[in-house]
Amino acid sequence: MHFPGRHHIDPTMPRRAGRQQHRENVAADTPSDYWKRAMYAPLVDHLVMEMREKLIDRREAFCGQYLISTSINELTPGRINSIFQAFQHDLTGRGEFDREITRWIARCTEWEEEFQGPMPSTLMETIIHTPKQLYRNCYTIVKTLLTYPVTTASNERSFSAMKRVKSYLRATMGQQRLSSFALLHIHKNKQINVDDVINRFAGATNRRLALVLEGRDEAEDQIDSAESSDSDFE
Repeated sequence: MHFPGRHHIDPTMPRRAGRQQHRENVAADTPSDYWKRAMYAPLVDHLVMEMREKLIDRREAFCGQYLISTSINELTPGRINSIFQAFQHDLTGRGEFDREITRWIARCTEWEEEFQGPMPSTLMETIIHTPKQLYRNCYTIVKTLLTYPVTTASNERSFSAMKRVKSYLRATMGQQRLSSFALLHIHKNKQINVDDVINRFAGATNRRLALVLEGRDEAEDQIDSAESSDSDFE
């Protein structure tokens, strides 16, 4: 309760009721106890649950980071087993996985002599230098680790965008159109080839209005040749 004192605010607590559904209604004798039970404890519990879900529950999956060449010396048999248990539904089988890991360790150990360059030190560098056909399981593991979200900022940004995209004028649009509008709004800095969009839209169904003229390239070539002949005649 130091915050109200610094801002000259008298700490109070809402009136309690027998049955309350629209706000916190915890039992407390003082404002300090009330806000500790109604706000501080739920916030700490939420943070602990988020850390457990993102770090502790996925600790076996994070062992996949030891596939990076600079950390290959720390890849123990126990960690190899943990990696397989975490990604077994996406891998081709335990026998092929073990053989591939053996070849992967040998490749990372002889990296500097074979490739004459620095070893990959990040997941992104690892997936760039990994042949997908030769190391299918390792490629899948590294690719999956790269898709793990570090924060929830992307999800929160999507919810904020929905408030601007789905206005009362667009209340009757379908799910596919709404998702497309949201992607265009969120990734508005991404460059889009307008001609490709028109061609795909025009070729989706038969339309009365011809959005794409057939023989357009041939017509443009004829116009260019006519203009060049006129300039030569002049």
